[in-house]
Formats: sequence, structure tokens, C-alpha cells
Amino acid sequence: MIKLKDILKEVLNEADPKVGTGKKPKGSGRRLYTDENPSDTVKVKFKTAQDIRDTLSKDSFKSKSHKRQSQIINLIHQRVRAAYQNAKDPDVKKRLKVAFDYAIKRKEASKEKTERMRKIKEEVEEKAGSVSNTLQRLADDDQKLRNEFDALIKKCGWSQELVDKFVAEKGTSKNDVFGDENSGRQKKFRKLFNSLSDTHYAGFSDKDWDNFFLLAQHFDSDRELQKQAQNVLLRYKGEKDINYRYITDRISCAETGTQKYRTQNGCNNEDTIDEKCWRGYTQKGTKILFGKKYPNCVKKKKK
Repeated sequence: MIKLKDILKEVLNEADPKVGTGKKPKGSGRRLYTDENPSDTVKVKFKTAQDIRDTLSKDSFKSKSHKRQSQIINLIHQRVRAAYQNAKDPDVKKRLKVAFDYAIKRKEASKEKTERMRKIKEEVEEKAGSVSNTLQRLADDDQKLRNEFDALIKKCGWSQELVDKFVAEKGTSKNDVFGDENSGRQKKFRKLFNSLSDTHYAGFSDKDWDNFFLLAQHFDSDRELQKQAQNVLLRYKGEKDINYRYITDRISCAETGTQKYRTQNGCNNEDTIDEKCWRGYTQKGTKILFGKKYPNCVKKKKK
């Protein structure tokens, strides 16, 4: 005949999980989550529904993560269920039934919270992916037009006629070429920027930051938004970040004609592009385009 003390001895001698892992040893018959880390334990009581309420009201329980709280609630649920099923005395069984019903209620509430948290996480991840795609698309559009127009200016020199011809060929608008506030690209970036939160910024990749900076530093038509983007870069990337330094100098050059980090061409009367105007055009001053000074070419008036 097998004695109860022998069974208990066998169970107690079963290998313990590795400290801090909460994983059952290979071949273990244990059904509940276990962890030999004393600092992570919560003393539980479950004889009555009030016992369970008191346990789940402890600071030691509330301070745990939702995942850990769910494990503790599951443990209470399984223990009170076993006690209820094995109870013989009618009064005890009745008391444990009330406790068991409450444990079921708390377990279901915990499962519902887990599902809500899962959905929120998925939405954040989905939106983060959407933000990355939007930033990349806007940056690609921005660079494509600017690079083509910049190359054309270097080859042919500046003129209003050249601008009109370029705009007509691309089927776009002057606003889109220069990134003015009425361009479709800038409107989309402003809308995206106003929707971003700390959660989004925390999940930015290096590529996301590069695209964010590229679009913000071209937003010369809205200096206030540009400064807000500058503050975001400072907060998340720091003063040594090259993108932060670049946008800081860009703003400073536009407002005071000076720069701190010397990242800008065409600032402090430096790096003026020496380009000749087209035949029939004459230079009247200069224009700053894409951080560089170009001759301001106008059509000669007939005498």
C-alpha cells in the first residue's frame, strides 16, 4: 500500500526549475507556472471569495506586469477549483463554490484585458509600418523632383522660363517642385507630423529618422513646424546627431544668416554657385535653392 507521505516526498523531490525562468523541468508533472525567484512571488489565499479579493488587492500583486498577474490569477483559479471539486462537507463546498465563481470571473476579465492589449499592440505596429511607408513615399517624391530640378539648374542656369518648362513636363506644380506649403507633399507631411506620438518616435528606424529629417528640413514654408521637428530630433537623437545639426543650421541661416555647425552652403555669403545665365537673360541678385545660392536670372527687356 502506497502511503500519502511517500507520494508527497516524491513530489517534493522533483527537480526544480532553473531560477528565474519559471519553466518546468523536462519530464515534470507540474501543471502550474513555477518560479523560484522569491522577489516575484505573491502569497495567495483562496478559501473564500474575500480571500481572493484581498490577494488581488495587494500592492505586491498590482505592481506586477499584466502577464505575471494573469499567471497568479490562473494559479488561484486552479487551486480553488481543485479544492471545490474535492470538498465533501456541504458548507465548505458552498463556500468554495462562491470563491470558484469569483476566480472564474477574474480569470475571464484577465483574458479580455490580454486580448485588448494584443489588439492595441497590433494597431500600434500596423500604424508604425504605415508611418514608415508614408515617410518613405514622401521622401522619395521629394528627392526625385528636387534632384532633377537641381541638375537642370546646374546645366542650364536659373530662369523662370526653365521653371515653367520643368513644371509643365512633370505635370506637377511649382509648389511641389519647391516644397511650398500648398504642395500636396507638404500637406501630407504636416498631417502625418501632427498625428505622431512618442510611441511612434520610439519605434522609428534609422531610415525613418532620415526621411523625417529630409521632409522637415525642406519645410521652409512653415518655420514653426520645422522648429517642432528640430525639437523632436533633439529629444530623441541628441545634439550630436547630424540631422539635428543640419536642420538647426538651416533654420538659423534663414532667420539670422548665421550657423552654428557649419552644415549649410550659401550661408554667411559662402558657397555661392557661379553659374552663367542663359542667353537673353541677365542676373539680378541671387536665390537660395536647396541650401545653395544660385544667380537670379531674369529675361532682358527689349530696348
